[in-house]
Amino acid sequence: MKVECGEMKEEIEFVMKELESAKPGQLPLGELYSLSDLGREDSERFWQRWLRIPAERRRSIVRLMVEMAEDHFELYFSPLFRKMLKDPDPEVRKLAVEGLWEDEDPGLIRPFIRLLQTDESESVRAAAAISLGKYIYLREIEELDPGRGNLVEEALLACIRSGGESTEVRRRAVEAISYACSAEVESIIEEAYYAPEWEMKVSAVFSMGRNSSPRWEEYVLRELYSPSPELRYEAAIASGEMELRSAVDRLMELALDSSDSEVRDAAIWALGKIPVARIGRFLASLLESDNEDVRDAASDAISDHSLTMMIESAAPEEDLIDEEPAEFEDDWDDISTWDWSGAF
Repeated sequence: MKVECGEMKEEIEFVMKELESAKPGQLPLGELYSLSDLGREDSERFWQRWLRIPAERRRSIVRLMVEMAEDHFELYFSPLFRKMLKDPDPEVRKLAVEGLWEDEDPGLIRPFIRLLQTDESESVRAAAAISLGKYIYLREIEELDPGRGNLVEEALLACIRSGGESTEVRRRAVEAISYACSAEVESIIEEAYYAPEWEMKVSAVFSMGRNSSPRWEEYVLRELYSPSPELRYEAAIASGEMELRSAVDRLMELALDSSDSEVRDAAIWALGKIPVARIGRFLASLLESDNEDVRDAASDAISDHSLTMMIESAAPEEDLIDEEPAEFEDDWDDISTWDWSGAF
């Protein structure tokens, strides 16, 4: 049955009243489903009422919306998250950026860059840097035109080189730009690895996995033996992303080490990504573990490894199909044209 505009307006009004009057910790979860996939007019109605809600409750609402969107793929809150990028509360803006993680609309590039360059909140700038990384990736796989991708890269480079920016934001910019395959980006990752800030080294190892240049093999193998669980974890993930056959024995050792469950699970995940036949037998043996988490991780890794081996054994000619890069259409709410003066 078609919903008339008047009916939809009344529904939005009802939902917003419910959100405004809800007691702390008692948000109307069911009502939030009504906010999925709103059109332009209804999104504007939402926004007109949104700022009447106290900041603390707005944070709770948007946090819940982000979680709902992650758990239920059919929910689409992007039009509202876009509006929230101009919310006066920094926590709401940060959560809105995170909520837009899967939105690949190039119309978000300039707003994210604006947040990276001008937002007063470090956490918002860091979130914007992280989100810009997807556009570097899309450019590298030729699903974003080079001009837009280069605009993102220039903004990230300026952030990384900024003497006044915080370590947290710069490290996220390094991670974001690491998808790019260039000598300049490799130098940035190496500089981060040897930087005096511990966080930069952690981000460098993370970035090595994303970048996947062969030059990082010795670095990643070294960090698999690091006394730091954090570095071992990142090195394990990087080993899987790089499909490092030379890391298999060490990853098996880590997969059997119960001293750190996160490192153990990362090692099991990584083994599923490496096309070595004996890994399948090893992962199958983990299904006999007394630890339920190990069994679950191994089960997922076995599925990944089966696919990895199929891809490895497939004839390359079968996969070589020329396709035109995907084109992105700007959303009706082209926030790249917004006036951001006085937004923060």
